[in-house]
Amino acid sequence: MLTILHILSSDDKYGSAQCFLELLSYELQDHEIIPIVVTPKLNDINKKCDALGVQNYSINYEQVQIPKHDITAIFVAKYLYHSFLYYRYRSGAIQGISKIILNNDVDVIHTNSCVIDVGALAAEKTGRVNVWHLREFGKEDFHFYSVNPFIISTMNKECNRFLAISNAVKKTWLRKGITSIETIYDGVDAKRFASSASIKDHNKLQAVMSGSFCEAKNQKLLVEAINMLPTDQRKSIHIDFYGLCEGYYYQSVKELIEKYNLECIFTFRGFVTNIPEILSNYDFGILCSRAEAFGRVTVEYMMAGLCPIAPATGANLELIDENSGVLYAELTPLELSKTIANIIQGKINPKHLGNNAKVRSRNNFDIGINAIKIIDYFKKVVL
Repeated sequence: MLTILHILSSDDKYGSAQCFLELLSYELQDHEIIPIVVTPKLNDINKKCDALGVQNYSINYEQVQIPKHDITAIFVAKYLYHSFLYYRYRSGAIQGISKIILNNDVDVIHTNSCVIDVGALAAEKTGRVNVWHLREFGKEDFHFYSVNPFIISTMNKECNRFLAISNAVKKTWLRKGITSIETIYDGVDAKRFASSASIKDHNKLQAVMSGSFCEAKNQKLLVEAINMLPTDQRKSIHIDFYGLCEGYYYQSVKELIEKYNLECIFTFRGFVTNIPEILSNYDFGILCSRAEAFGRVTVEYMMAGLCPIAPATGANLELIDENSGVLYAELTPLELSKTIANIIQGKINPKHLGNNAKVRSRNNFDIGINAIKIIDYFKKVVL
């Protein structure tokens, strides 16, 4: 038997959380694995674990990396506050996690994100192996700053192993000083998406942008791009946003739409759990992220048979080829506006590219393939 202790970040809704839950579902099918889960606060992950009969705990710990804020004074205040919380809870969290490790004879620890380090510190204390899942670039995507100035030294301790969710992430962390990293792509459950293309019958092109409202996802760029289109072209498209409608960045996106009088083009749909069913209603999906570490949303678009429109940055270059989507060369409103205009004018066929995207994503980025590779890696590191 292999007992795996998963240490999670506070995210219980978006990319890292969804990827973990899909990995957990495959671990539960492997009768040689006993999963245990730890979260920094009680949330939906704990509820799902309870429903699945998975042993789980909630222990106070703070992220070791926090995102930069546009306003310097706010960022400094948040940095100092999070630093205080990080050092206040760290010792107790390491003790609590170490107790779980020893009481359950844990074989391997899985730290599900680069933003938390207590799993690695507990692994060092108890003599276990910690697999650190590098799901983010750091500064390149979320502008993360570490409250631990020695984070790279901590990561390079002998007890740690590293999994990157794309080659782009691997290269970035190697440049930062991590010594050895293996790439295993994240995945999305292909079974949640219809195997055949849906028939779309609407007068306007229907586009979608899914993801949390934040600087890293860059929804404002899409609004600026649509504002650059000629009036007659704007009338040919409607765009839905999916993601929790809260926070200062969401408010700034909303205000920008109102400033340009584009309320008839954009609709905020909020956070939904049935995104695979919803996506089939659209013609193409849009991404404006500075740098996607893997791009779960990208793969969701592709599996739903949508043509992904994404910047030529980060892991997009690995997920999308010329036959399965469109990569716009520069992350600017003008470049995105030109691409959308080409679709409206019929110069790009989103249906053809979307059909190819469905095939490519199922062959390469199905969690059913990649979860097994991750589980095999866990088994390998304790041999």
